[in-house]
Amino acid sequence: YTNAGVTASGPWGEFEAEKAIITVPLGVLKQNTIQFTPPLPESKRESISRLKMGVLNKIVLTLEKAFWPVEAHRLGLLRSKFDERIEYFPAQPGSKSPILVCLAYGDYARKLEHLSKQQIVNTTISQLQQMFPAITISDVVDLEITRWESDPMSRGSYLHIPPNASLRDCETLGQPVGRSLFFAGEATNPRYLGTVHGAYLSGLRAAREIETS
Repeated sequence: YTNAGVTASGPWGEFEAEKAIITVPLGVLKQNTIQFTPPLPESKRESISRLKMGVLNKIVLTLEKAFWPVEAHRLGLLRSKFDERIEYFPAQPGSKSPILVCLAYGDYARKLEHLSKQQIVNTTISQLQQMFPAITISDVVDLEITRWESDPMSRGSYLHIPPNASLRDCETLGQPVGRSLFFAGEATNPRYLGTVHGAYLSGLRAAREIETS
C-alpha cells in the first residue's frame, strides 16, 4: 500500500484499489496471516499486540421436550468456582420450545472447543441433572457448538482489554494509515467494543474518513 493506492493479493489472485478498509477481527490481525507491505506503523502493531480476543462459545441444545418451568428466562447453576461455568437460556421463554442456548466463557470455552460433540453433550447434561435430576442423555435430540477461537477467520469472539492495554489502543487500531488504508470492526470502537452496532458504527466512521482523505 502507498498513498496512491492498495494492491491486495492472495490465493484468489490480485486486485487493485484506491482505498482499502481492513475489517478482519483483531484475532486475525494478531495471527499475522495478513502481511502488510510496508509493515503497519509501530504504534498500531503495539496496540494489536496488547489487545486480546475473548472467547464466548454458544451451545445450542435441542431436547425431546422442555423440562424447565415455562416462565424461566435463565437457568443458573451456582457452583463453588467458575472454571466450568455454563449458563443456560431457554431459546423461547414462555413457550414449550425444547431448545436451550448455553453460554460458556473464557478458558472453559476454549477447552470445550477441543471436546467431541458427545463429550459436550455429556458435560451439559451432567450439569443440568444437578437442577433437573430426571433428565438423561437420551433426552438430547441434537447439539451444535460455536468454536470461535479455532475458526481461522475470527480466532476469538470479540475484543477484551487486558490489564496492560486500554481504550486508547482501540482508537490506535482504528486510525487510518496514510490516505489509502483504513480500519473498522468492533475492536476499533472504544465506546461500543464487542458489539455488532459497534462494528457497524466503525464502518460508517471509516467511510467518512475515506470521503475526507
